[in-house]
Amino acid sequence: MSVTAELEGVPSILVEGAALDLVELALCAVLPIDGFSGPDEGSGLLPIALPIPGACADAVRAAMRVVLEDAEGVPVAVVAVTQTWANPSDADAGRLLAAGAISPLQPLTHGAFRRLRLSPDEVCSAAGSVPAVVLAVSDPLTAAAVSGAVALADGAPVLVLALVGSGRRPYPDEVGLVQALRASVADLPKGSLVVPVPLPRLADATADAALVDALVVAYGGTAQTIGTDRRPEAPATLDALVTSGDAFAAPVLEILRALRPPPDRRGLVLLFSGLSGSGKSTVAKGVEEALLESSGRTLTFLDGDVVRRNLSRGLGFSRADRDANVRRIGFVGAEVARHGGIAICAPIAPYASTRAAVRAMVEGAGGAFVLIHVATPLEVCEARDRKGLYALARAGKIPEFTGISDPYEVPQDADIRIDTSVQDVGSAVDVVLDELRTKGYVPTARREGS
Repeated sequence: MSVTAELEGVPSILVEGAALDLVELALCAVLPIDGFSGPDEGSGLLPIALPIPGACADAVRAAMRVVLEDAEGVPVAVVAVTQTWANPSDADAGRLLAAGAISPLQPLTHGAFRRLRLSPDEVCSAAGSVPAVVLAVSDPLTAAAVSGAVALADGAPVLVLALVGSGRRPYPDEVGLVQALRASVADLPKGSLVVPVPLPRLADATADAALVDALVVAYGGTAQTIGTDRRPEAPATLDALVTSGDAFAAPVLEILRALRPPPDRRGLVLLFSGLSGSGKSTVAKGVEEALLESSGRTLTFLDGDVVRRNLSRGLGFSRADRDANVRRIGFVGAEVARHGGIAICAPIAPYASTRAAVRAMVEGAGGAFVLIHVATPLEVCEARDRKGLYALARAGKIPEFTGISDPYEVPQDADIRIDTSVQDVGSAVDVVLDELRTKGYVPTARREGS
């Protein structure tokens, strides 16, 4: 019986991020896990729940099974759902979380370096013997780390597990980490291997450390040979090591310098967030004009209203749709940054979780992210009301309007904070440009007349 016939009528969803990582780990038997966990479940399952979109929540409850599809729509697994529950803080009020065991349908076949994703059983065959040292890392190996592994291995193979799962933030990125680690293999004993493992990071640090230890043991490591990424270096620290050139072997350094160029050549996303009428678009356009005139960088401007007419046509103004709109802006901005450009984005972006997701997308693409909170008070924004939106919201004609009937979550992680009720546009633009110059992103940027 074909997969299609067997699962006829079973709802299907796209799976990505930590959920997709867990599917791969379970299907490849990398860890002794068999599915997603509920809030009260224990051993045998990773504490990661399967998110079910609101659009198919009722169908999943009825079927108690759900097919998981990859980005190309290929059914790769099916989950026998044992438990569902709601997350009250979720942006999509109708979305469910689910737990259950995973069964394979078709293998995952795409992704960089997939041929290197060997199971523990496959590693011994590929290495020719059991590795003497197992390292689990999300940063490249320094020359000193390589020397230490060589001494510990005493001529036997070294296995380097490249942790590339969701939330790990490998340096310089997933592909670059694997490339840099493979360049280090030439200085390790014969038979040494690099194996990428999509192990997602758990929110609880203690649980995550135990998870990494379990991974190392699964690949034949012992307590004496465990190297984990419990304390990965900050990107800024690693950038400094790459700039100095002292810490890494020459082949590794060449790869890292190509993927982590100096700040003035690195992709950059500026996210202006604030209430409607706060002045964020005006200030953002002022920054754009100054950068076009003086920086020599390639710019893309992604204003919230313009994006809605082109990229997000069809989305409404529900919380879920507004969240999707900002994530689309973030996706495009991250792609601009991936190729070394600057993206200036000016949506309202009211939700902290969405802004964090955009930051992660940008940094995952190798770009820098600067969050500018345009903190103009609500009463000033409402008094301006250029589009008459606040009046409509007060009259109940616009539901879920940010600042009136839906919250604006004030950024606690803003890099810059400006208030156009006490700063004119020129001064606000100068504040942003000063920060960008200080961080080296656009050393020559100047506003004419400032």
